[in-house]
Parts: sequence; structure tokens; C-alpha cells
Amino acid sequence: MDKLRIGILGTGGIARSHLNGYRILRDAGYDRFALTGLCDNNAERRGEYAALVQETLGIQPQQFASAEEMAHSGVID
Repeated sequence: MDKLRIGILGTGGIARSHLNGYRILRDAGYDRFALTGLCDNNAERRGEYAALVQETLGIQPQQFASAEEMAHSGVID
């Protein structure tokens, strides 16, 4: 099975908790997912979160300003 490509809508406070959860899963040996997209209309916050994802999971997610754009991009499942 290929990895599930996940997207996150909104990169505010709760998104950090989700990222920590993904890190815990990965560290426990469950790696059948990849955080490949994230969306937030605040470009600065989105960029900071993308850098945090890179640092935490070693993945550079594609960034989007709208949910529709991310959904139609083909980078998430």
C-alpha cells in the first residue's frame, strides 16, 4: 500500500498538536502516511508551519492559500 497523503487545513495552534501526533506515530514505526499539503490564508503562519513540518518529519509539504486549491492539486488523498 502506498502512503496516505495528508493535508492540513489551518496551521494555527491545534495544527501543532496534530503534527506532534504524526511524529509520535512515525517514531512508533507507523509510517504509511506523508503530510504533503497544508492550507492557511495567512502566508506567514503557513510558511512557519511548513518549516516546522520539515524540521519535525523531514517532509516539505506543498502550501496552499485555499482549501479548494489544495483539494484540486492532486497532492493529497
